[in-house]
Amino acid sequence: MINLYADQESSLKEILRKFRQRFKAALLVAPCGYGKTIVFSAIAKRAKDKGNRVLICVHRQELLRQTCLTLKKFDVSYGIIASGYEMKPHEKVQVASIQTLCRRIKIPIQRRGGNKVDGVVLPPTLLIIDEAHHAIAPTFQKVISHFDCKVLGVTATPWRSNGEGLNKIFDCMIIGGTADELINQGRLCRPIYYAPPQQVDLEGVKISMGDFDKVEISKRVNKPTVTGDAIEHYKRICPEKRAVVFCVSRKHADDVAVQFNLAGVPAASIDGSLSDRDRFQRIKDLKNGYIKVLTSCELISEGFDLPTIEAAIMLRPTKSLAIYIQQAGRALRTAEGKQNAIILDHVGNCFRFGAIEQINDWSLEGLSKKTKEKENLPIVRRCKMCFAILSMSAKRCHLCNSEPEISERELKYIEGQLQAIEKEKLKIDQQKERKSAWTLDALIALGIKRGMKNPHGWAWHVMNGRKRA
Repeated sequence: MINLYADQESSLKEILRKFRQRFKAALLVAPCGYGKTIVFSAIAKRAKDKGNRVLICVHRQELLRQTCLTLKKFDVSYGIIASGYEMKPHEKVQVASIQTLCRRIKIPIQRRGGNKVDGVVLPPTLLIIDEAHHAIAPTFQKVISHFDCKVLGVTATPWRSNGEGLNKIFDCMIIGGTADELINQGRLCRPIYYAPPQQVDLEGVKISMGDFDKVEISKRVNKPTVTGDAIEHYKRICPEKRAVVFCVSRKHADDVAVQFNLAGVPAASIDGSLSDRDRFQRIKDLKNGYIKVLTSCELISEGFDLPTIEAAIMLRPTKSLAIYIQQAGRALRTAEGKQNAIILDHVGNCFRFGAIEQINDWSLEGLSKKTKEKENLPIVRRCKMCFAILSMSAKRCHLCNSEPEISERELKYIEGQLQAIEKEKLKIDQQKERKSAWTLDALIALGIKRGMKNPHGWAWHVMNGRKRA
């Protein structure tokens, strides 16, 4: 049996309180490593103990296994709705692959004794959606609309990759905690960010569906120079540590794995085309240290629970805050002998978003216009000696004690600030100058000084305005 942390228990009580207040769909938002699976498994147990039916939907095999293991720890029996598993329709709790569920949702089944049941899944009292930022997808929409029941979603990033919110599905949100709080409690490792100066050139890359076009960025990042730089910094900053590399495409992941192997670093790529057995074996090999680097284009970015990952290497640039958090978060889980999480960012993601432990401004409405306007502001600085990423307020590097560099982006921002201040000051000075010109002749002289085309007409206009006032 699992004992919940105080914040997990608080989240559980708040979710139940929202449902008692007649909210129909609640969303729990908490960082990677918080224990969202534990929270919804505890809720599933309570519901089952009261005789209610619970349907838990996941979109990947790894998440299905993870959920089943957690339910076992709560001593909850369950059925599985997924390809290759025997149906157990009598179980109050069902864990379903969303793809299989959509195919079977209306297929009649034959029970012992010859009685037919209308549908594979009996209507649940509670529908739970893991990685709920996918809930807008047509598959999840089909399930949500099919069952008239309460819905609980859990996610670390309550926005779609394009910044779209989830307010069309969920009517209330519960914040479980922040990554910074979990780090301070020792439940997550403190990340150390590095951004080598040889950043991938993204100038002119078009944007598709709110993110960089994958075809274009694949051409930019799948180059020997970029991969070689990533290998060089891995060997220098975190040699022998178990790492995952986030790539743009399957081919990119394969190519990067080959280059790591040629450089003497045992590596393998992993993707959805592999059999479950092969994927599990490669993950096991990374865990046991037989390979040091695992490359992937998307399979590891969310819902992937392997605490022994010590470093995350970013070779996929993104404009999606959700993708950035999901990727960096893979390295933050604690493990025996693990002190810090290393984030090697070769594509500038940390410059776009900052440190993930400082990101906690979520809403159901999604990425606001105000937030989008902040994209042009500098968020972090880079140490000019060791390339560590520092906060804007840092005067010295916390790793090597060097002074941070002032980036071109920061210089542009400072220049923009100065220009805005000078224009505002000029406007105030001009107002004072006009008010000090009391006579018509003085106003005409001021108009001439400012180069006006019709200083006499302007002077008469100002004088008449003063009379009316």
